[in-house]
Amino acid sequence: MLFRKRNNGTCEFRTEIGGYPALRLCQNWWNAQDIVQEYSVDEIVLGMASQISEREDSIVVEDLRDFVFGPMHFTRLDVVASTIMRGRDNGLPPYNELRKSFNLPTKNWSTINPNLYNENRQMFRKLEALYKGDISQLDAYVGGILETNGEGPGELFGAVILDQFLRLRDGDRFWFENTFNG
Repeated sequence: MLFRKRNNGTCEFRTEIGGYPALRLCQNWWNAQDIVQEYSVDEIVLGMASQISEREDSIVVEDLRDFVFGPMHFTRLDVVASTIMRGRDNGLPPYNELRKSFNLPTKNWSTINPNLYNENRQMFRKLEALYKGDISQLDAYVGGILETNGEGPGELFGAVILDQFLRLRDGDRFWFENTFNG
């Protein structure tokens, strides 16, 4: 997170200790209140509003893969591995099976994300070896992340998000468009 401060009507980025202009997620687990006390809310909001976000892709940042919950004295946790495990524990169907349930066509290794496949075939070969060549065993989360192409979520995650919002709207009897709200 970058911080900005106002000086005489102009904004400038604040440099942190060590010259880094940002705070890493892994350095700030459990410290949200400390950040608010050290910096003003204006600086936090201005910093968040002025950051250029990266395009959505299939890469998960190091802070979520290796450094969740901060410094070494906290237990390390890989959020991606935990998400895959939660999907398995809760009976989430494999990637292609889930695609079928949303009336989406099934995919093979090269058609999940053709552009990514052409750019990084070695990664797909490693995945194929990991799943012993059986795409019917590919975890839904892994396949959904691989579909991401920089233009937003892929087909599967897009369908999941749409389904969730429709269920929220249609299940809310107080939704203003719901004619059955009595």
